[in-house]
Amino acid sequence: MSLLGKKVFVTGGTGFVGGYIIQALLKEGAQIVAMNGVQNDKSFLKNENDQIEWVDVHLLDPSQLSDVLKEVEYIVHAASIVSFNTSREELRAVNVEGTANLVNIALQSNIKKFIFISSIAALGIPEFGDQINEESKWTGEKGMSQYAISKYNAEQEVWRGYREGLDMVILNPSVIFGVGDFKRSSLSILNYIKEGVKFYPSGLFSSVDVRDVSQSVVNALRLPITGERFILNASNLPFKEALTIISKQLNVNPPVKSISRSTVMFLYYIKKIFSIFSSKQNALTKDLINTLFSTYQYQNIKAIEKLDIRFYSLEETMLWINSNQ
Repeated sequence: MSLLGKKVFVTGGTGFVGGYIIQALLKEGAQIVAMNGVQNDKSFLKNENDQIEWVDVHLLDPSQLSDVLKEVEYIVHAASIVSFNTSREELRAVNVEGTANLVNIALQSNIKKFIFISSIAALGIPEFGDQINEESKWTGEKGMSQYAISKYNAEQEVWRGYREGLDMVILNPSVIFGVGDFKRSSLSILNYIKEGVKFYPSGLFSSVDVRDVSQSVVNALRLPITGERFILNASNLPFKEALTIISKQLNVNPPVKSISRSTVMFLYYIKKIFSIFSSKQNALTKDLINTLFSTYQYQNIKAIEKLDIRFYSLEETMLWINSNQ
């Protein structure tokens, strides 16, 4: 199916991922209606700005959403809070309630397909082994971050919509990298590495190129697929290898020494004590530590076979980033 002339509503359009999604949809000839974000930074889309209809709506205001979606055919929901430090209440309000509102109005409107940008965090922890695919079952909230719980619950709202008649596709990307502002979104990881990292943890690092995420959105809209989810992940690399690849393209020395989980936990408690006596929030959280030492492997074969995604390697992504710094 062609997207030429099709009207698509995009949430999170002022964000890193949303900006690339809008660019990809415009290349397909789609008409874009995009939600102004909290940051409201449209500099990334300065060349496309006159092709986009920006609207001031809030995900927690159903009446506003209802007015905007009257003339829309497709929805790409990319807006969310991505954080290990945000409160449970704020995560639930934006990630879960906002998604529920959008699904409810989509069911009442003439929406032909709903694409939800979720996360591998919503896949949970496997009961046995370390392999995770689209059929993996959520085993409960124990050991899961508040962010993961919020994304899982948001997915449940989308699945509810599907059971009630909404055509939808869920995309579960890993850590998303690409050309952009290192101070925003998942790119802040690159900013941290650019300052120099001396140690590497023993876990696996999973990442995906933002170009593959945006192309997955396009393909999910164009192809006759509904009621499915897809893991978007280029590779599962040991942190040492991933940090070496990233450091090389950022022109900094790679880490050469490993660090144990017990050492990181000790640092966590020290930082937690200091944070009590200061206004500075402890950036090192237990959820982040779990991520650094996780050995789960996220399988991408379904996206390759059904969404026709090739997946850029981490090295290819970092070469692209380096050439555009």
